[in-house]
Amino acid sequence: MRRRGRRIVWAAMVAAPLLGPAPSAATDGAEAARSPRNANYEITARLDVGTRTIDGRQIVTWRNIRSRPTDELWFHLYWNAWRNSRSTWLLLERLAEKSDLGEEVGKDDWAWIDVTSVAILPADGSAPEDVSDRMRFASPDDGNPDDRTVMVVG
Repeated sequence: MRRRGRRIVWAAMVAAPLLGPAPSAATDGAEAARSPRNANYEITARLDVGTRTIDGRQIVTWRNIRSRPTDELWFHLYWNAWRNSRSTWLLLERLAEKSDLGEEVGKDDWAWIDVTSVAILPADGSAPEDVSDRMRFASPDDGNPDDRTVMVVG
């Protein structure tokens, strides 16, 4: 049984890192966070049933909770595991003989995320800085140049 994929087109906006200490445990009796809450996501999306696409915008507010600065952010684009038959995940599934994907997969059966732009929104409200030219894909597990499941903006 083949499942229909969806093409996803995504425009991402990245908020500037806010510096400062990590939030302290809740003091109102609520359970303390199990992990540091250093990211918040605001997503607006529109489904186009006719073209089977979702167009959207995402604003990520990120706060560096480490003691040292960073000059890059890493994003997991999980849907890109189904971008084509050359993604690391599908190659591993096929090697493990867990995938039933064969050569009969049609172009409309794939699903993926296209990030069309990335900008930094300064905390002071000044104009966004387009950093789209600093997007690249990384393959930390196997060096696969065809894998697009990890995007780095640096």
